[in-house]
Amino acid sequence: MIEQTRTVEEAPIACMLTGDELTERGSEVGAVFQAVEQVRELADGYEFRFPGSDAIVSGLLGFMLAERRCCPFFTFELVFEPNLSAIWVRLRGSTAVKEFVAAAWGEIIAAHV
Repeated sequence: MIEQTRTVEEAPIACMLTGDELTERGSEVGAVFQAVEQVRELADGYEFRFPGSDAIVSGLLGFMLAERRCCPFFTFELVFEPNLSAIWVRLRGSTAVKEFVAAAWGEIIAAHV
């Protein structure tokens, strides 16, 4: 039996929002990411550390729900440290995704790396 391999096409690196939706979404993302405490560069993306409050959890979940619709090229990870401590958000993907994250969150990355 011959095994066939399938190539999975990557989603294009393009936001699915336009105009006013994009402006509004940018404001919401900016508000959540104001709370970033630390940023780490990963081989395939970045991870962002946030305080472990319930308000931050709510904001991050809202961010991820919206981003998976408008930016389907991300791989998201949400990591909760023990004892209601820090929360990490990992945005990962191809080299193009990493470049997109670096451009979109450049100021935050520069301030915390």
